[in-house]
Amino acid sequence: MYFMVPEEMPDLLDERGDDFKGSWFQSNLSANRDSITIKIWAWGPAELARILSANILSCEPEEVEDSDMMDAYGEMLNIVVGSVLTAIDPKGEWQMGLPDSSHVPAEDLGPAFAQAQEHLFYDLEEYPFICGWRLHRK
Repeated sequence: MYFMVPEEMPDLLDERGDDFKGSWFQSNLSANRDSITIKIWAWGPAELARILSANILSCEPEEVEDSDMMDAYGEMLNIVVGSVLTAIDPKGEWQMGLPDSSHVPAEDLGPAFAQAQEHLFYDLEEYPFICGWRLHRK
């Protein structure tokens, strides 16, 4: 991820529970094909969003504004999901929506995480990073 390598960490919630404080960023987008919708989320603490944003914008973390972080976090998810869809759907049958990013206070992380059916937990540059998805059939 922009010169950052996530390490899978399935026991993240047990091992790093103290890291779930402060402001977090959430980004999500949906991809549709026929009667199937997949919604994908990415969550990370504000400090990680600042570092990701600085990497995307080629600047120092202290130069990044909050609005830049929101845009860059959404763009990161857009790039990741777009790459996955390209790999699994060479015919281009999936239609990807636009990312939506927001702040999530630490006390709202539980309900935010509960939106997803499945989760992947990562350590990214010593920060927790969580991805989730939900499949919906119409």
